[in-house]
Amino acid sequence: MDYTLSHIVAAAENDVIGRQNKLPWHLPNDFRYFKNKTWGMPIIMGRKSFEALKEPLPGRMNIVITTQTGWKPEGAEIAHSIEDAIAQAQKADTREIFIIGGGEIFRQTMDVVSRIYLTRVHARVEGDTLYPQIDPDLWHRVQADSFAANDKNEYGYTFEVWERKEIAHKGVYSPGTLALKFVRYWWHARNGKGHGIHSPFIYDLVTRVLNDSKSYPCYHQIEPLRKALLKEDTVLRVDDFGAGSAVLASKDRKVRSIARSSLKDKKFAQLIFRLAQYYHPVTVVELGTSLGITSAYLASAYPDLNLYTFEGSGQIAQRAREVWQELGLDRIRLIQGDFDKTLEPSLESIRQVDMAFVDGNHRKDPTLRYFSMLKKRATPKSVFIFDDIHWSLEMEEAWGEIQKAPGVTVTVDLFFIGLVFFNPDFKAIQHFQIRF
Repeated sequence: MDYTLSHIVAAAENDVIGRQNKLPWHLPNDFRYFKNKTWGMPIIMGRKSFEALKEPLPGRMNIVITTQTGWKPEGAEIAHSIEDAIAQAQKADTREIFIIGGGEIFRQTMDVVSRIYLTRVHARVEGDTLYPQIDPDLWHRVQADSFAANDKNEYGYTFEVWERKEIAHKGVYSPGTLALKFVRYWWHARNGKGHGIHSPFIYDLVTRVLNDSKSYPCYHQIEPLRKALLKEDTVLRVDDFGAGSAVLASKDRKVRSIARSSLKDKKFAQLIFRLAQYYHPVTVVELGTSLGITSAYLASAYPDLNLYTFEGSGQIAQRAREVWQELGLDRIRLIQGDFDKTLEPSLESIRQVDMAFVDGNHRKDPTLRYFSMLKKRATPKSVFIFDDIHWSLEMEEAWGEIQKAPGVTVTVDLFFIGLVFFNPDFKAIQHFQIRF
């Protein structure tokens, strides 16, 4: 059964949702609203949220996410990751799955839910836990029912329902469909610690790169700039030559909206840094500079790396240059313009491509065309990284054809990105799905 993955939460006007693991208000009507919406449905929460309840909520499948081993509360199911929790909730075969808190669980799942039931409490209160701000460029409010305070409910409040804005491009998967695909990937993928992987090449990739938990100095230099971009209200004119953003259709966009929809998240941007550091490519080509965060990570891998990055939009390219200037990265070569007009001429002056990161024009034919151009410059040690390989039906079809392309010997599916190797030591083509 298809399902909707939803948040349900009460938040003050300053986004406070809790104080010392308790609600900072008393609203019996909100309790009834919560019960009516979630009755008979699976509810997912963190351990602290569960402990604040004192006991499992009746009439619902209670799933608690915890990193503690051996902890098994009566009347609840235990999950050790968000992915595991969603997979368990699917077994209930209901039309909706609810995430009920706390703040960190809400933050980590903001990009995968497609609906938010928000009780907006008309007060500004002190607290230590916040709900993420709802970006109006990504969400639209479809319902709002307001009620005044009374002798039983100490504050006025509004029951709001927010829906993620319609996907703008045919074939792009909805957040619910993408979440379902991710759960399937998670269950079928190989262990993310390397257990059971017999290939030394892939075992080294998993243990030395995917599971490298060191905190490198560039992380602390780049991430504050990402946070600043996520808050920046500067408006840029966007010239979009590719598939564009699945959630932003206007030509004039705020930097914060571009950052939220286009920047590779911290986990994967830092993985790309580690890939560059481990494989030590001399020449790297990046298709899709965006605001320059992933470029900054690539350029920080080691001093002699030559990075050519391509961006379609002039104003976005300029903002990326400003990011690099703040970081003191002056060796990045940015080529601005339509990839179809700039990539092939630029490659004529590049002898070989040791690493490529393809994160632009998320459509099948252009992706395969760029892959073909880049592959002509590949070496047996090259690694190509493709972004959003499960973002749409077209991208999944492109990924399938890349896996079968002559010269490709190994691919690794990490769901949100795919890795392509040309290592001739593999006598038979191998494809891996690995948890990350």
